Amino acid sequence: MFLTAALTFLATAAANAGATPFTVILDPGHGGDDTGAIANAGGKRIFEKDVTLAIARQTQLILKSRGIPAVLTRTGDHFTALDQRTRSANLTAAHAQSAVFVSIHANSCDESRSSGSEIYVFNAATNEASRRLADLENGRSTHDPGRRPAMRTQTHGTLDLIMTDLATTANYGESIELACAVEHAVTNGVWARTLALRDRGVRQALFYVLMETHMPGILFEPGFLSNRQDLAHLTSPTYQQHLARSLADGIVHWRRGQNGQRARLSAVAKSRAQHCHIVKD
Repeated sequence: MFLTAALTFLATAAANAGATPFTVILDPGHGGDDTGAIANAGGKRIFEKDVTLAIARQTQLILKSRGIPAVLTRTGDHFTALDQRTRSANLTAAHAQSAVFVSIHANSCDESRSSGSEIYVFNAATNEASRRLADLENGRSTHDPGRRPAMRTQTHGTLDLIMTDLATTANYGESIELACAVEHAVTNGVWARTLALRDRGVRQALFYVLMETHMPGILFEPGFLSNRQDLAHLTSPTYQQHLARSLADGIVHWRRGQNGQRARLSAVAKSRAQHCHIVKD
């Protein structure tokens, strides 16, 4: 684990002379026969994999229009294992002076009243609810035995988790700041206030893609496919465009704060941090 991180660091340092200054790696969850959550809208089946790809593509276009390189871990409707996603993300990051990782998913649960957006950062010490959600997104769900797992058979013992937690500590603070910036952009836009989008906060969970990527990263769940109102929003191209723009806004604002502009943004950053809805275990 530490050897891998060290090699990545050396590769990054060697490439920095001609590296891309800043790159956003967008990870549309699921794909191919790994559909993710499934919902029904007017007799039509809605797959999480399609919603996540649509939002990721829009976000990529918006970031590129602002001069920020953005790459996708999958560009079409095909299965990509989680270890493949993290390897490609780490290789991309190694050829950039700095990078962030944003995995996009859509939530779902048995309680149809649950709604709203959540943003996750990696933490090995999580509560049971977060562990269950992580199991779902890691492709280990027991609710759908026929579903192809998104992650190859790979387990992590307690020692592995402790080592991984230590290895990702350096990125934890930046991941929290990124999560708070995105949370603010997503839930405080005019469109979000008009639709009364519920902010479920910044949370921590044991997501494989966040555990194995060597850069600041978040997992974004913009709504619940199991909730009728959220489902209508998430399948609307206009709403997807709003989400993508807000996601890009949050990333850009966070980047400005990381890029030597903290003096000008310090008052805003301090206020945002104070109001960031971080959910504790």
